[in-house]
Amino acid sequence: MSEEDMAQYRGLQAQMQQLLQTRAQFAQQDTENQMVRKELEIAGEEATVYKLVGPLLLKQEMVEVKENVGKRLEFIAGEIEKVDRQLETKQKEQKALSDRIVAEQKDMRARAADEARKVFEQQTAAAK
Repeated sequence: MSEEDMAQYRGLQAQMQQLLQTRAQFAQQDTENQMVRKELEIAGEEATVYKLVGPLLLKQEMVEVKENVGKRLEFIAGEIEKVDRQLETKQKEQKALSDRIVAEQKDMRARAADEARKVFEQQTAAAK
């Protein structure tokens, strides 16, 4: 098990943590926009809709607002899919690296046990 492998493993963990945070942000945005969509449906086509732009409330057409919310939801869904694919890739990389580290550790233990056995045999032979 090399220090380089461990550093790479820690790096992958940090990258995955960042991706999970990004995914959580997109999931929150998705939830918020789903709620907006439901409120717009409840409000009906004739309702007056305003958008907060800085300190101003600007009147918006319901059709335009629904279209914008739909586009945002599509964008967010695409970003979540992209992050999920990146997470899957990182998980595979992490699994491969973890398997390599475990194999190296197993090999090191086997060599250490073999060396200990040789020392024991030498000491036993010298004692006779």
